[in-house]
Amino acid sequence: MSFIKLLSQRVGAPRASAADYYIHRANQHLWEHMQKYSVVDVEDGIRHLKNGSLDILIADTPILDFYRATDHGCKLQKIGDAINEDTYAVGMTKGFPLKDSISAVIAKYSRNGYIDILQEKWYGGLPCFKLATDMAQPRPLGVAAVTGVFILLGLGMVLGCLILIFEHLFYRYTLPILRHQPKGTIWRSRNIMFFSQKLYRFINCVELVSPHHAARELVHTIRQGQITSLFQKSVKRKEHEQRRRRKSKAQFFEMIQEIRRCA
Repeated sequence: MSFIKLLSQRVGAPRASAADYYIHRANQHLWEHMQKYSVVDVEDGIRHLKNGSLDILIADTPILDFYRATDHGCKLQKIGDAINEDTYAVGMTKGFPLKDSISAVIAKYSRNGYIDILQEKWYGGLPCFKLATDMAQPRPLGVAAVTGVFILLGLGMVLGCLILIFEHLFYRYTLPILRHQPKGTIWRSRNIMFFSQKLYRFINCVELVSPHHAARELVHTIRQGQITSLFQKSVKRKEHEQRRRRKSKAQFFEMIQEIRRCA
């Protein structure tokens, strides 16, 4: 939460604490606003939060986490991110010779995650934190969560079967009737191409074969081991059409030659 939003809330902090000192340095205007709601210590601030005389309490994060984790009813909540979360303070006398060594150890434990392990060890089992952890655990998907997928799959299969049946009935019974329509009708005209080019080709161009003929052709192709030719029907059809045309032309020329010899 930003400092500007805090100005509209009843915000307090323990007097002469590290949090009070930080706010004093960071935002003088907010610190003056907080002086109206300052508390003696963290425990006094928790009491003010519970009786409604305080909206927000700013203090050391580990101490607030402890009160929040052991609160009866788990009603205390943490708002926003911690300020200077990676900063730790250890009280010692001025000029203490082990100051630098202790600071180095704390920095090392912070980098390798040992402090997080300690925090999980001592805070993770507390009532409110344990409840929050259990609530945050992912739950396995149940039958109700995937029912919609199976419903859509079933509807798709039913719709596909209905379309297949309709196409079969159309091409078996209706298409032969349309192929025998006069050329001047709408079914034989090119206007039908705006509706379906495939239907136009089947009505006017494509040679229809019986299912038995198609089955025999399929069995023959498989016996010959020409599996790839199943995916090259259009190429084979063109080649067959070209051979038929060449054969027709050859027969025509032979007929012309026969007529000339007779003449």
